[in-house]
Amino acid sequence: MSSGNMSKNNSIVIWRIIFTYVIMFFHFDNVYVLTNILPGKDGWYIGVEFFFVVSGFLLYAKLEEKTAVYKSGLSYVGSRFRKIYPYYLISFILCFVFIWIRYGWSISDAIKQVGLNFWEIIALQGAGLNIGWNYINNTGWFISILFICEFLLYHMLAKWKDTTENFVIPIIMIVCFSFLYRNMGRIGAAPETTGFYENWGLMRGLLDMGFGIEAARLNKNIADTGKNIGIYRMFGNLGLFAVIVVSFIFGESKMDFIYLVIIAVSVSLAFLPSENKLFANGFIRGWSALTLVMYLMHDAFRTSIFPMIFGYPQPLIDRLLLLALYMAVVTLFSLVLIKTVKCINSSLKKEKVNA
Repeated sequence: MSSGNMSKNNSIVIWRIIFTYVIMFFHFDNVYVLTNILPGKDGWYIGVEFFFVVSGFLLYAKLEEKTAVYKSGLSYVGSRFRKIYPYYLISFILCFVFIWIRYGWSISDAIKQVGLNFWEIIALQGAGLNIGWNYINNTGWFISILFICEFLLYHMLAKWKDTTENFVIPIIMIVCFSFLYRNMGRIGAAPETTGFYENWGLMRGLLDMGFGIEAARLNKNIADTGKNIGIYRMFGNLGLFAVIVVSFIFGESKMDFIYLVIIAVSVSLAFLPSENKLFANGFIRGWSALTLVMYLMHDAFRTSIFPMIFGYPQPLIDRLLLLALYMAVVTLFSLVLIKTVKCINSSLKKEKVNA
């Protein structure tokens, strides 16, 4: 089995969709509060750990490909940046405009906010170059931490693979896990940022992606044996499902660190090769391709657009209907935005060819 298949021929497309809506529900609940009525405490911020783990998993898979074209962390992140940043910037602008309207900023206020949030605009706030964790787009921190961690980890693996795999990453995981466990009440707590070297958010990203890299190594070892693949996949899917259920029921606690371990092991098992036609279905894959943009865009809808249009309804049924509308609108908006950006890129390429 090639490592290229490791990243594609598996149930990752399904779980990306599920965990995106898990995070969207958690953030919606922060604004409209459903869990004081529903039977649960909502620890679904744990979905962020899933995406960090998957990012580490796919990073390692990409590096393992015999045809890998990225020879350094900079080239790898540069490629990722070009794909992701247009949507990141659009999400920032969308949030900025609606916050401007909502709070009635003057022109001078808006210019001041641009200056204060300069590092967020260029996606470097995750290095501690910021004014705290109260951003314009509160979900953008994930992308910044992702870029920084991908740069560091991919570069080390590309240049010093054996040492990084067998020594550096285990040390990173031990140090970050123990530090965060002792200093955070839950893994999803808003990380403290007191400079680059004591940046809890960066530690969180490195820890999770380290687990993802180890998950990819375990995945490859199991796949190479070719034995009991279906059984392993079943346990992996059950593990991810169990984390979603248990974290919702019990909410925030240091159990999150156990959930992280379960997520990593489950990812390594659930993402084993599969001939299931559902995972190759064009509609499902297209839906899965929307998830990153949905993540980036949903903050503007839950913190500004929906409160401005619908206010804060009190009856549970009204909030549940608003939740359904919110999920649908963010999904459709992301679909339209992706198609629009693709059309613009296609037009620009045609103009270059004609020129």
